[in-house]
Amino acid sequence: MAGTASPTARDAMTGGRPLPAALAVFERRPAPHWIPVLLPIGLVLLFVGQLLVANSFALARHPVSSFAAQFTFDGATVRDHYLTMQAQGTLDAFITSRRLDYVFILGLALTTTLAPIIYARLQPPGSRLRALDLICVWIMPLSPLLDAIENVLEFAMLNTVLSDPNAVPHTLTVTQSWLSVAKYATGPPIGLGLLTVNVIALTLTAIRTGGPGAPATPADTPPPGEPVRR
Repeated sequence: MAGTASPTARDAMTGGRPLPAALAVFERRPAPHWIPVLLPIGLVLLFVGQLLVANSFALARHPVSSFAAQFTFDGATVRDHYLTMQAQGTLDAFITSRRLDYVFILGLALTTTLAPIIYARLQPPGSRLRALDLICVWIMPLSPLLDAIENVLEFAMLNTVLSDPNAVPHTLTVTQSWLSVAKYATGPPIGLGLLTVNVIALTLTAIRTGGPGAPATPADTPPPGEPVRR
C-alpha cells in the first residue's frame, strides 16, 4: 500500500492543517494484515446475526414490525406491546432477540470500523477522499454504538414493565426512539455513500491509468542494464 504522505500532500488533504494524531496514525502506517481478514468475519457476523434476530423476533409475534417497534415514541404503546407478548407466552423469544442482536452489533462494529481504513489505504496519500475515509473511521462506528445503547434501554424498559405492569417507561421509550433515528442516520447513508464514492474514484483512477496493464511510469523504469522487476 501507499507509504507516508509528504507534509505538502497532507496539507492539501486537510486544507493546510496537519492531520490529528488519531487520524495521522493511519496515514503513517500501512494497514495491518489482520484488517482484511477481520472484515469478512464482520460481514459473516452481520449476516448470521440478522438471521438469528429475525427468527427470534418472528417467534415473539410482536404486535408491530421490528422497524416500527424502534420508532414508537410512546411509553404506553411499548408497555402494551410487552404485555401482549407476555400474555401470548412469547416475551422470552423477544428478550432472546434483543440478546442475539449483539451478534449483529459486533459484526456491524467490525465492518464500519475496518471498511473505511481499507478504503483509505486504497486511495493515494494526499487525496481529500483519503482524508474523508479516515474521518469516517471514527464516524461510522457510531451506528453500532448507538444500537448497543438502544438495546440497554430496551432491557431497562422491559424491567420497568415486568416489575410494574402499570408503569409507563415514556422517557426511556422516547430516548430509545431518538437513538434509533440517529443510528439509521449515521449508518446506512454514510456507509453506502462512502462505498459508492470510493468505488467511483478507484474506477476512474483505473480508467485514467489504464489499470494493471498500464505502461510503466518513469519511477517504475529501472536504470539501464538492470532487468525489469515484476
